Formats: sequence, C-alpha cells, structure tokens
Amino acid sequence: MDEIREERLQCPECGERQFEGPATFEPNAQLACAACGHHFTPEETIGPRVVHEGLEEAKRRADELIRKTLPGAKIAGVGRTPKSTPDRPTPHRSGFLRVAHLSPGQSWPTPICNRYLVPLAVCFRSIFDTLGLVRRTAIPEATALHALRTRCSQTWEHIEACREDSATERANIEEILASKRLVPPDTALVIFGSLARDEWSGGSDVDWTLLVDGEARQEHLSVSQDISLALKEAKYREPGPGGVFGGVCFSHELIHQIGGDADSNRNTTRRILLLIESTVVGPNEDVRERVIRQVLKRYVEDDYEYRISERKPYIPRFFLNDVVRYWRMMAVDFAAKRRDRSGDKWAIRNFKLRMSRKLLFVAGLCMALSCRLRPSAVLQQEFDSDEQFCSAMIDHLNDLIAKTPIEILAQLCLDFDADEAANDIFSSYDAFLGVLRGSDSRDRLEELIQAEEALSDPTFKRARQIARDYQRGLTKLFFKTDQTDGGLTDMAQRYGVF
Repeated sequence: MDEIREERLQCPECGERQFEGPATFEPNAQLACAACGHHFTPEETIGPRVVHEGLEEAKRRADELIRKTLPGAKIAGVGRTPKSTPDRPTPHRSGFLRVAHLSPGQSWPTPICNRYLVPLAVCFRSIFDTLGLVRRTAIPEATALHALRTRCSQTWEHIEACREDSATERANIEEILASKRLVPPDTALVIFGSLARDEWSGGSDVDWTLLVDGEARQEHLSVSQDISLALKEAKYREPGPGGVFGGVCFSHELIHQIGGDADSNRNTTRRILLLIESTVVGPNEDVRERVIRQVLKRYVEDDYEYRISERKPYIPRFFLNDVVRYWRMMAVDFAAKRRDRSGDKWAIRNFKLRMSRKLLFVAGLCMALSCRLRPSAVLQQEFDSDEQFCSAMIDHLNDLIAKTPIEILAQLCLDFDADEAANDIFSSYDAFLGVLRGSDSRDRLEELIQAEEALSDPTFKRARQIARDYQRGLTKLFFKTDQTDGGLTDMAQRYGVF
C-alpha cells in the first residue's frame, strides 16, 4: 500500500460535519447538512468513480478482493448504524472517508479488512474501494456533545480534534494487532485513559490491559509481552510505572473482589475504569461486554437485596459508593505519588486530577443519578419479578457505559437545560485539552516539580484558572440548576455528598 489517507466528510457550503439522513444508511441515500441544509450529491458522498461505474460493480470488485483476503467473507451489507428506537432516534449522523491507494495488483491488506468486515455477517461497515475507490465507514449516532455545542453556539475545537485523533490512533493500533494476530479468542485488548475517552493528544500514554475471561494459561503472559513490544516498536508511550496497565488482568478479581481486603487499589482502578473509560481495540468485544455485565450484576443485585423494593428505579448505592471511593483514592494517591516520586511530573498530574480524573467521578455520579432522575423507558415499565427488574437496571447502566465520560456529562446538561453551566464546563475542558495538545505547554507542566516554582509559572497559573472555571461549571450544574424537591441538587447532595 502506497498511502492511507483519511478525509473528514464535511459540508462544502458551511464546513459542518453532522448530517441528516435515513435511519438505515445506504451509500446512495440522500444526505443533507444538519446546519445549512445543503443536499449532498452522490459524487460528494460515495465518490465520482463509484458513481461512474455503478455501486454494484464497485461492490463486485471489492467483494472479489475480499474473498481472496478473507476466505468465506463477502459484502453482505453496505452500512451499519446504531439501532433507531422510539426513545432513541438517530436522525443526525457524522461520517468520514478513508481512501486507500493500492499499487497495481495488490489485494486489500488483511489488517484493514479485519476492521471493517465480519465474515459471513449480514451487515457491516460499508466498503467501496480497493483500487482507488472511496471506502466509507458507517455513520454513527449523533452525540449529545454535538447537540450541546450547537445549542451553546460553541466549537470546542480541541475536544473535536482529540476525538478524531483518538479514532485514528485506535485504528492504527488495531492494524498492528491484526497484522501480528496477537489477541487470543478468550481475551480482549482493553484500552483505558485518554485514548478510550476520545481525548488523545500527541503526548498521551497508551494504557491497556489484556483482559482474560476464561481459563488462565501460561501463554497469556507472553501474549501481553508481545503486545507491549509491538506498541513500543510503533513508538507509543508505555503506561505509567504503577503496574496497573500494560499486562494481564483476569475477570475473576474484577467481579468477585469488590470491597474487602482483597480489593487492592490496582483492582479497584481496573474495575472502575473498565466501567467508565474503556474500549476494546481489536477482536473479542464480547469479552469486555461479559465482564462488565457481571460486575454490574454484582453492584445491582447485592445492593437490591438490602432494600424492600417496589421494583422502581433507584440510585445504585453499591456502584456509586465504589465510584466515590475510587475518586477519593485517586486524590489520596496523588499526594503519595508526589512524595514517592520526588515531585516528578507533579504539575501536570495536578492538572489532570482536577480535570480528567474529576470527570471520571462526575460521569459515575451521572450514571448513578440517572437511574432515578432520567430512567430509560425499559426501566420504567412494570416488572413481574426481581430478576427482570435487576436486568433492566443492568441494561440502563450498560447503555451509559457505551458512552464516553464527556458524552455522559453532556447528556446531563441537555436533560436539565444547563446551558450556562455547560459553557463553563466544556469551554474549560476544551482549554484543558488545548494545553495538553500544545507541546510547549505540556512539556512545561511536565518539567515543573516544585510547588513554589509552579505557583509563579504562567503555564501552571493558566492551568489552575482552567480548573477553577471547570469546578465553577460543575457547581452550577449540580447545585444551582435544579433545586426542586427530588431534583438534581437534592439527589447530588443526598447521594453524592452524604
């Protein structure tokens, strides 16, 4: 392959990247810009060559090369979008084009195929190109953050840029894994941190673990070592020195050791981050899904047994207490690590603690409160048994886990029409990501070791102000937006504080 080039599809009239279209995307579907209403021509959406030779011919040629690369696979569908339901419509979409330029006679490389194809599946992401044609990904569901950005008349360019960069880096890592066939069937490579939160910047670490949900085998260690070497060779920064990431993690500890002496800081960190900021890169997404549902089952069922229930939505205190405990543990460990590491990277870690680490706690709090304040339609129905009710609670939480922390927070702002608070929160968070994306500002924060020096440093002073603005927005959201009885402030005080 000579080159892989990504192009963001955007409106030629106004530059918008969100579109309106049918719930089930087809490559010849009529798309319109969500901002200015511009109607896209087929040449603008699927490319002039596909239009010239016809979609069926393009599919036939792609199918031919796919069969050579993946025996048993064929193009069985031309798009995959999130399911649209009455309580969760998906009219707004965004997409991007990836153009692959292949040398004459080359077949489509397997690593890229693995990312877009499921052999013998009925539907998967659309593929339009092998020898110069346009290949287009599925159009994802519109985000709460985009709706909030439009409502607040903001761009939040660093948040958007980090989201795009995160998608690119995850795709690159997926190609590395696929080319080396590193992930066994009973495992999944789970990514945490900024790469999972869609907040990737050039100086970010890649925090990962090989999650095992099955029989422990000796080769799991060697597989994790091979993954570590492959990422290192690709010039990705290694996880921090704490030992939480960069190795093997077994589902047993995550599910069965919640609380008590056996629940170490490392285990708590892995469990909470699995729920709030994780994603799978590569195959076997079902491994992560199984483990998450079993952890949620522990939280919901163990909590439920201690209450006389009317089978109505409630705040899952077991889950929330674990989230609160993790947040306080991070704050305490920050002081301990500063002492143990002689202040190394103290300033940037302080900045992250007050911004992205706090976001994890806020997202967990939002998830718990939503069970009472904004229960899903499934959670509000009548249940014939405790098992059905608990399963609905698990489904509700699991749907939120599929979102990034910043999306969860954006949805809460939308739910309570908290535009003023949202402006403070997301503008400051955008500034936070801007500091991390700037090599000079990030390097300066990493250099600062002594608090006395940091307090007089312009970069750190700006970081402190950003964190204060962020906290001001969160205070407005949780304590000044909805002060009705049983409202957001009441619930936040009752469950999040006391």
